[in-house]
Amino acid sequence: MKAVAKVLAVLFVVGVPVFLVTSNVRWAFNSATLYELGFARHDVAQRTGLSDKQLSDAATQIRNYFNSDEEELHLRIDFGGEIRELFSARETQHMEDVKELVWRAYRVQEGVFLFMLLFVTLGFLVQGSLFAGRLRRLLVYGSGASVAIVGAIALVSLVDFDPFFRGFHELSFTNDLWMLDPSTDYLVQLFPFGFWLESTILIGLASIAEAGAIVGLVTIVRWRRIQN
Repeated sequence: MKAVAKVLAVLFVVGVPVFLVTSNVRWAFNSATLYELGFARHDVAQRTGLSDKQLSDAATQIRNYFNSDEEELHLRIDFGGEIRELFSARETQHMEDVKELVWRAYRVQEGVFLFMLLFVTLGFLVQGSLFAGRLRRLLVYGSGASVAIVGAIALVSLVDFDPFFRGFHELSFTNDLWMLDPSTDYLVQLFPFGFWLESTILIGLASIAEAGAIVGLVTIVRWRRIQN
């Protein structure tokens, strides 16, 4: 029984950084505003010849695609009354792969959240108020792991993002559809290399900040208990 409890505790600690990162990934993919900020920062309008309105429409369609049951993304843009599809067949196929990967991240987030909720609920049912101290320690350990792991990834990204970016794609996809031409393919024009670097750093910083907030909250709760 003690061995099982230790394994569950370790899984809970590991679950903290996984939950934080996947939650922030989910937020990022669902934020049309983040897309639009990236477009502005990387001069995508000038790169593509698309207006701000057309880019905003593209961002909304992409976000909606990730939350729909549609297999293919038909990114249709209005060019002065003429509706055209922006992506080629290759780009559309790659977006299917991206959507599958994103949905896996969603399922991981939901699964980890459910596990953590059950762990906490059973902990209090079995140990009562004694579990509160253990939960605080596990949250601190998990937050520390989050800072260490995410911080290391962020540091590697800042030093040399290219190998990390390439390795991620080679591990995540079983084909080479992600290898697109920046001079002709709208997908990489909309989301250039710099966009992914900044998004990775943003997700990392958000995860670290949230881990710090957890530690701060746990510390405040513990201090108030001592005071009382």
